[in-house]
Amino acid sequence: MTIRTALVSDATDIAALTTQLGYAADAVIVAGRLAKLSGLLDHMVLVAVLEEKVAGWLHAHASEALESGFRAEIVGLVVSEGHRRRGVGRVLVQHAEQWARDIGAEAIVVRSNTKRVESHSFYPAISYSLSKTQAVYRKLLKKALTTPLPTPTDGTSATCEPGAPGISTYQKMDATFTEDLSTIDWVRLAKIFELAPLGVRDPVKLRETFTNSSVRCFAWHEGELIGAGRAITDGIAYAAIFDVVLLPEWQGKGIGRQMMTFLAERSKAGNITLHSVPGKEEFYRKLGYCRMKTAMGRFANPERQRLLGYIE
Repeated sequence: MTIRTALVSDATDIAALTTQLGYAADAVIVAGRLAKLSGLLDHMVLVAVLEEKVAGWLHAHASEALESGFRAEIVGLVVSEGHRRRGVGRVLVQHAEQWARDIGAEAIVVRSNTKRVESHSFYPAISYSLSKTQAVYRKLLKKALTTPLPTPTDGTSATCEPGAPGISTYQKMDATFTEDLSTIDWVRLAKIFELAPLGVRDPVKLRETFTNSSVRCFAWHEGELIGAGRAITDGIAYAAIFDVVLLPEWQGKGIGRQMMTFLAERSKAGNITLHSVPGKEEFYRKLGYCRMKTAMGRFANPERQRLLGYIE
């Protein structure tokens, strides 16, 4: 079983699983929601993959409440009918609990519909205690956002007015993402690598490596380049992500997560590898990347790679 961060490309499978619980779910709308959630650091959506198929999904988010403090809540958990009672739900919940610990939550809660008889035995079995029963009231708002943000087809990101309801963190900060090489100041990009800090880069070689890559991502804020990344892919089975870089003042704001999603989605590969800067492994782990046990590499300057901590 593999547990990883949900991708927009999982929308069809997630929608199909949701209908098994009797809820109507449109794959296009689910895809739009996944795209928005992927940039929010206080949300996590995971999928469990068995036999190369999505067997379950979990959505959790964190919130600060005046009366109960900072806590995480599991707001959605579905396991396919053919994979129930095989530990899928338990493992998804364990990952949610670890995420909650990592972000400093004081507790994790879940609300279960009284109709879901199985869940009322599932949660106590994994050490959850019943705290209360309640009625939930709902009112539709006339100005609520009812359709997903448009999915860009030209390599750019959809943008919204800052502060508009229902938009992701990177849109509120007016950050956009492109693949266009023609507008890049390669000297500035080299400076971004230096400030990140990811070492000194030759602007000419940067231009060559990004030009020769299959997928490129350039992050912008108010017309100013703030980050970049690239990937090489066969478009089916394997891809590798390189040179993900972001100015220090933009790190920790969800932009890096958006850049990784941009590159992964456009690589169209089922398996993606990367080299993490030593000390940054946790960032990639939270995105679903796992440490490899048998990876090997041949380097032009192995002594430098060893000095930087990349190889033994």
